[in-house]
Amino acid sequence: RLFVSSLSATVDHIRAMTMLDVFSNLMAVLLIGLFVSPTAGILAALIISSGEPWGYQWVGGSIGRANFVLWLGIGIALAARRREALSTVALTVAALFRLFPAVLVGAVGLRAIFRAVVRRRLERNERDVILAAFGTLIVGVLVACAAVGWDAFGDWYLVIKRHAMNPPGNHLGLPLLLHYQPGVDSGSLIDGRLSNPLEVWELRLEELRFERLSLHILGVLFAFGVLLTAIRRGASQLETISFASLLLYSLLAITNYDGVWLIALVPLIHGSTRRTAALLAFLASTQFLALIFGALEPRCLAQSLLLYLLILYVSLDALRELGARGGQESSPPAAPPAEPQDALAPSP
Repeated sequence: RLFVSSLSATVDHIRAMTMLDVFSNLMAVLLIGLFVSPTAGILAALIISSGEPWGYQWVGGSIGRANFVLWLGIGIALAARRREALSTVALTVAALFRLFPAVLVGAVGLRAIFRAVVRRRLERNERDVILAAFGTLIVGVLVACAAVGWDAFGDWYLVIKRHAMNPPGNHLGLPLLLHYQPGVDSGSLIDGRLSNPLEVWELRLEELRFERLSLHILGVLFAFGVLLTAIRRGASQLETISFASLLLYSLLAITNYDGVWLIALVPLIHGSTRRTAALLAFLASTQFLALIFGALEPRCLAQSLLLYLLILYVSLDALRELGARGGQESSPPAAPPAEPQDALAPSP
């Protein structure tokens, strides 16, 4: 970011930043295809290329924003190779670029802690995962401070706070669905007479957030329960990253052009025809909804609903299979059939 801010906005610089995004996306697809499965790589490519919400309807959302995708792809690939500590490092770097992947880091950390509690001792693998997360975070923060200074964190917080009040049509997530109310949108409540034309809308949105906080908490608790159940049933780190997608979607309303994080769900999809069909139907529906709704807010509302249904279906269907797999592994082997006694054998 420091390097980019020192550049002038020439055509060559903009093209270079765009190519950096292309490189990040392609490398993420390649790594997932090589280390998860070729089908997974194809699905990741389709998600990145075909999802309309992250199709960059404006130039500002398309330059230098895909670096976290590369690190997310590295984290998924390393988890598939069972390099869990290195995978955690990559996921934490992704979180340093874009804050929301921290939910995925928290999920793999929860898995490590749960396994340590069950075994009543901290194994080396779980210890390395926890140290990898905290170590990478500390190093990343120190590097950022050395580059831009401590004051930049205050500016960063203000940017996050401002983006939290963006028009909800710019977001995807469960909070967008829960805070919806007909007639309450930035367009209908705008007042040009005020110093902040969106002040009325922002105040009403805050009221809706407070009124529906209990529903939001229930949604987050449900998603956390799904994640914890998956971990209890023996989900691998790769599967845990995918199961955390429901928690990520439920917890935060994320800017729609960052929706490429959906590649984290691919490890639960690529091995199932049903779930693959659901993903393809969702991607096609996002393009169809863009043709129906010209306005951004109703379009993203409908897309958020379909995205929630997709993540919910994939997570619950995979959780059911995970339970069946665990049941088969824990069931005792069948006893061999008794050999028939020889009727002609003399009795002792």
